Amino acid sequence: MARHVIVLEEGSHDPPALWPGAGELDPASLGEGQESAWAKLCRQVIVWAQTGAKVSLEIFICLLGDEPVVPPDRSSLASLLRQARNCSWGARLFLVASGRIRAEKLVRRGKESRELWMRTALEGKVLDFLQVDYDPRKPETIKLEDLRGAADDSGPRQRWIAVQSGTDGGWRCVVDSEQRNLQSFLSVWLQVPGPEQAPNLLIVVDDLRPAKQRAMILRTCKRYPGRQYLVATLQPAPGLLDFCLSQGLPAPVELRGPFELWYFLLRLNERSRPRQLGPAREYGLDTSDPASNGHVHEVALDRIPVFHPHANGAPLSIVITNAFDPNELAQCLEAARDVGLFLERCPLGSRVLVEPALTLRRLFQVMERWTDFNVWVHLGHGYGAKGLKQAGQDRPVTPREILRCFRGRGQRVALAMFLACRSSPMAALFARAGAGVAIGFEDKVDSDMGRELAVEVLEVMLAEGMGQDAVLRGFRLGCNRIELQEQHPSWPVAFYPRPA
Repeated sequence: MARHVIVLEEGSHDPPALWPGAGELDPASLGEGQESAWAKLCRQVIVWAQTGAKVSLEIFICLLGDEPVVPPDRSSLASLLRQARNCSWGARLFLVASGRIRAEKLVRRGKESRELWMRTALEGKVLDFLQVDYDPRKPETIKLEDLRGAADDSGPRQRWIAVQSGTDGGWRCVVDSEQRNLQSFLSVWLQVPGPEQAPNLLIVVDDLRPAKQRAMILRTCKRYPGRQYLVATLQPAPGLLDFCLSQGLPAPVELRGPFELWYFLLRLNERSRPRQLGPAREYGLDTSDPASNGHVHEVALDRIPVFHPHANGAPLSIVITNAFDPNELAQCLEAARDVGLFLERCPLGSRVLVEPALTLRRLFQVMERWTDFNVWVHLGHGYGAKGLKQAGQDRPVTPREILRCFRGRGQRVALAMFLACRSSPMAALFARAGAGVAIGFEDKVDSDMGRELAVEVLEVMLAEGMGQDAVLRGFRLGCNRIELQEQHPSWPVAFYPRPA
């Protein structure tokens, strides 16, 4: 399947200054199977960050030819998304289809295959599916300003999805019976009479006549009373916003085409499902006793702690930092892959910030931008009591210099995890300063071992929250996973503060 990949700086309609001259990366070379081009992107992001730039990318995967009118290739899409996720340091991913694709073309064949393909996009962490006007057989007709506008227009949808994360039940839609092609395209999401009716309804109005849109809304609310309603429109008529507000309904959501609508419903229903950790995976571990594992240590809390106790029920907010040098390409690729794996485990739309070239100065800037993050995961070199390597600098930053960045901010850190060699002194210092749990390594650590540990800890936190017991349970599961695979050149160590 032909696809055209475009990289933009977040919030801009221009490509980032990652490839300013001859011999630098050409964004057009990015695609499925282009490992060398993706590796160059991975490296260039770090180089760009070391110039002082605030690095945040958006990747638009534009569909060409007959995709997705014909039954699309899910395996190919999954592979491309994996490459993008594992090499872009937390870039936002978008799929883009031509707005010239008509609904009547979409209902003729391959409906089931297309639905599975959409779910593959969701599993690959595509933030949204956009539609813009371009010739699907001529990638040169794709306008960067149109991509920027479509991505910006998706903002209200993302905010609505975010506030629905705790909504009970699923979402279905109601479409005017005159819109037969759209009904057929959305058939898997249609509200149907019977006991399985959803408690949340998306009312789809696709008609430019104000009276027709209003009648559709009133008729649906009368037929399906007592539900949460949201109006979605492909063709907003004058006065629709005022009418919705007058009826006590939220502001309508505007979409550009049927793909945006289908994916919006998929995202709404994915967020409404409670996350499940799965069957018990204790492997015989006793996680009820904090002292049952020799790699967990209680430390005395400092007289004046730097960190405040974390707030129960607060949403997870993660900062991931990297300090590997771009000349260490193999380690950079491993770290970027780790970031992609962590993002794959997090629910789509989670608050995650990735800093690809950490220095003391850039850590301070991260904290200025994100004042309320409660999980910090760091990847890089560690030097024991001397501290951590800074990106692009010879002098390591000491543990106390790092801790000084947090002083006076009232930060609530449930977890600080240092996936670096000889980082246990750093972890112990953070625990004494009041971090809920801090994790480091006694000696050398390879990337596979750090990855195994971090995935277990993050998955338990996502399922059970940020309490100390949950974090330590994830830590023990990770240690056991490492031991089962005999990956232990040195052991990870967890510290937690003794209650005052």
